[in-house]
This record gives sequence, C-alpha cells and structure tokens, in this order.
Amino acid sequence: MALLRSEARSVEVRASGGLFGLSASLVAVAGAQEGRLVARPLGLLLGGFQLTLFSDAHVYVEGIGASSLNFPGEAPGYRLQMSARLR
Repeated sequence: MALLRSEARSVEVRASGGLFGLSASLVAVAGAQEGRLVARPLGLLLGGFQLTLFSDAHVYVEGIGASSLNFPGEAPGYRLQMSARLR
C-alpha cells in the first residue's frame, strides 16, 4: 500500500496485490461518512462500492489523516490519525 495524499480529512492510497498469477492495483479514498470510517475505490468499475473500516455506536468519526514515516534501514511506514467524538 502506498500513501498518495492526505488532505481534507481523508486519505488516498494505492493498493496492489495478486491472486493466481494475476496482479491488480486500485486507488481508494478513506474518510468519514455519517460517523463511520469508510473506504471507496476510485474508478468506473468499482465507483459505487464502499467498505466500512470502523463503526461504533458510541464514536462519531469526523475525519482521518496520514503521513509517511521513513527511518534509515527500515521499511517505509505511516502514521495514521483519526478525529472523532463521543456520541
């Protein structure tokens, strides 16, 4: 997974993977929607699809953010932040 950008309380990432010798890559945006943290792929084929990543009746998600962490000699990492309030 690669962080493409983090702005306006949402995060855009590129995810790649393979199965049975076929590989694929997609770009998705994660952000708050009606108090839940959801991800939705960008593009024509999967544009209407959405996946709930986090939902709790007592927590109202307002937004997320991410930044890259690069330490010498280590694999790249990311710092994720989520802003939320109790209901």
